[in-house]
Amino acid sequence: MDVSAQAEDMERVVARAGDLPTMPAVAQKVMQLVADEATTPADLQRVIGSDPALVSKILRVSNSALFSRVRAITALSQAILMLGFSTIRSLVIAASVRSMFRSRTGEYGLKEQLLWEHSLGCGIAARLLARHLGQEEQEAAFVGGLLHDIGKVVLNANLAEVYADIFQEAYNEQRPIVAVEMERLGFTHVHVGALVVRRWNFSAELEDVIANHHSPEQAQLDPRGAATIELADALCRFHGIGARRQEDLDPAGLPSAALLELRARDLDQIGARLNQIFQEEKGAFEG
Repeated sequence: MDVSAQAEDMERVVARAGDLPTMPAVAQKVMQLVADEATTPADLQRVIGSDPALVSKILRVSNSALFSRVRAITALSQAILMLGFSTIRSLVIAASVRSMFRSRTGEYGLKEQLLWEHSLGCGIAARLLARHLGQEEQEAAFVGGLLHDIGKVVLNANLAEVYADIFQEAYNEQRPIVAVEMERLGFTHVHVGALVVRRWNFSAELEDVIANHHSPEQAQLDPRGAATIELADALCRFHGIGARRQEDLDPAGLPSAALLELRARDLDQIGARLNQIFQEEKGAFEG
């Protein structure tokens, strides 16, 4: 469903999906600062530095293999200068949304952990794909991958019993979860996810990507971005990152691979790198 159709159905979806989460305050402020051309490194340091746990996570992740640092980063001021505002923004978002993956009771059960691992894996995969393609917006790809299933998180929190049944049905019958969601709810996690990123004041392009990551050909604003996220999702499922491993899945056979001009050899290399980074660095993101 395109963005305009989602807008028409917004009230109906929200009424049935339940409350949409709000972005944590520090992350909101960081997003506002990064969008302001007048912001200085000291401004960012002052806001992020108010949350010691967040600083610790940023330092751990900034030294991870994902960023291929030659020199160790040991201070927040150094991270801001070396990584840049856009990367710091994406790391703050990653650290901030982690808590949203808890269940209604505040726990990280198996389902919640798998949702988080798959989302993180997709963020890493999308960034690797964007880097391979020479795209300037690698951080946009990372955030898109990280948030592509945020609608599942909302539904799992607000409609726990129903959504558990949906998960089980999709798993047992090996059907796409969007098909089961549509049958049971009348909408899918991509509709909810698009509404969440709209509420969080992300770009219209990201909303378009989230809304169409299962159907990139329908994306109106950023079909290449949606294709990147579809491929990232496929790579994670093929390698069993946060989901049942689908060894019969052929990422290179997806239309998204053709759109992005990626061959099987390219995706094999990216998949191997994804596995390595995810296994080595997921603890840094979790804290």
